[in-house]
Amino acid sequence: MADETKTDATSDDKTQDEIVVPGLGEAGKEALRKERADRKAAAARADAAESRLAAIEKATQDAAAAKAKADEDTKIKADESRGEYEAAKTTLATERDAEREKAKTLEARITGYEDALKPTIEAVKADLPDEALTDYPTDADAVTRLSWLNARTALIAAIRPSGAQRSPLTPRAQTPNAAQLAEQTRAQLRQTGSYDF
Repeated sequence: MADETKTDATSDDKTQDEIVVPGLGEAGKEALRKERADRKAAAARADAAESRLAAIEKATQDAAAAKAKADEDTKIKADESRGEYEAAKTTLATERDAEREKAKTLEARITGYEDALKPTIEAVKADLPDEALTDYPTDADAVTRLSWLNARTALIAAIRPSGAQRSPLTPRAQTPNAAQLAEQTRAQLRQTGSYDF
């Protein structure tokens, strides 16, 4: 009986399938071959499952590493964007402040010009009769008011004949130097072509 369980291992070329247990019938041999084939298939499936599991684990690790790198890149880009935003914000704030200073300077210059033109405007206004000032632009800037007054003065001069006696359109009494100041301002404006004086 010990010979029945002995395998024929004399050939090194024989595979597991070729090793036959003595005393088995054809049905037994077939069942043994089938069992061995099933074991091989199960081992192959187990190896395939193991390799798939290893591939899945590697893919999971790679995905986690890629996600971590992408998160880090996103954080770096966000930090860079924030830095660029802060730089742009600082630049714009500086430009805004510079423009505000320019506006203040220009406003001061305009106020100075208006203050300088005020005596001239009042002198020219004093030369005109009250009837000519009915639609005087009181809310306009000094240059507009002076231009309006000069146009009105020219209109009245064109209407009134030279040497005519005072009529309702005759100017009111002038203060000393008012007419001279108005004429000097007009002459200066004509010479320079500018309101800067």
